[in-house]
Amino acid sequence: MDSEVNRVCYCGVRSKLTTSWTYENLGRRFWGCGNYRNGIRGCKYFSWYDPAVTERSKGVIVGLLKKTVAMEQERKNERILGILLLGVVFLVGFILGKKNLAFNLGSRWVKVVVVKGGFGFMLLKVVVNGSFGV
Repeated sequence: MDSEVNRVCYCGVRSKLTTSWTYENLGRRFWGCGNYRNGIRGCKYFSWYDPAVTERSKGVIVGLLKKTVAMEQERKNERILGILLLGVVFLVGFILGKKNLAFNLGSRWVKVVVVKGGFGFMLLKVVVNGSFGV
């Protein structure tokens, strides 16, 4: 295995083990020129490390990537919505003089408790599904 780790490309530089993200070879690893992507195109050294990926594997990997991207976007949207709702709840609570407000955020519930601090400051204690945050 040492010869695999210490492969040298035609430039004389240690080659890099990289993962392909093209649809044809999704997730398949290969050895490439150590100078590639350093502002130099390199010597075009190339050798597959992994065997070819089956069509079934490609489908599974593409599906997982799509799910991951969708979940990341959903989480980002949830955070943005949460910040906006928290601001609205705080503003409404401040205007109405309420100290405890609660709202649902997707599958989570959020409770905001306004605590008076010293020197006229207001502190918020935020409870999300039973866990405290600041």
